[in-house]
Amino acid sequence: MADDWGSTEGGGKKKRNPLLWGCGLGCLGLLVIAGVIGFMGVGWVKDALNPEASLERLAEALPVEELPEGWNLVLGNKIPFMDFEVFVMQGPGGDDGSPVTAFFFVINDMEMAGEHWDETAPSGGAERTIEIQGRVFEGSYDTNTSSGSTFMLELSEEGALPVIMVQFQRTGSKGEITDEELRVFFDPFTIGPDGAYSLVQEEPEPIEEISDEEDSDQ
Repeated sequence: MADDWGSTEGGGKKKRNPLLWGCGLGCLGLLVIAGVIGFMGVGWVKDALNPEASLERLAEALPVEELPEGWNLVLGNKIPFMDFEVFVMQGPGGDDGSPVTAFFFVINDMEMAGEHWDETAPSGGAERTIEIQGRVFEGSYDTNTSSGSTFMLELSEEGALPVIMVQFQRTGSKGEITDEELRVFFDPFTIGPDGAYSLVQEEPEPIEEISDEEDSDQ
């Protein structure tokens, strides 16, 4: 009696349809490939969520020894099969309590970098310049994006590879992303001639105390 798997011939043994053998081997191959991809995916995610390894990877393109104070590196790795790396840092809340997120993009293809800028930079933004570590950077700034205030700038020299971009986003808020916030954030990095930890923060002048003797003389 024939069934869906083939026919019974000689000794009651089932004879598999050659077409179904091919399908079986093909399905097995797909399962093996899926397993390999799944294994690679788990490894990729594990590396991406390792802040120490991610920071070392970022430092290969952009010199940095430690994260800015109050910031966490939540993800960082190379996008598979692309000359493209992404790093995501979560920062503290601003005056209105809304946190700032920094997205670093390290791209080793000039054409891809141009396309990424066109697709990612705020389209309705205005040009904005900022001086950090003795170097002037230009970027696009928009406080009216659907995701919140956004500022995107390029850190690498013009024409140099890899192209390094960073996008700051104050999630869910139109609050300003200030120059002071950016200078403090980049202080552990080396992005200008003045170098890392060159930010000079003014300390309040000490209040001169008047001694009891001086007070009595007055």
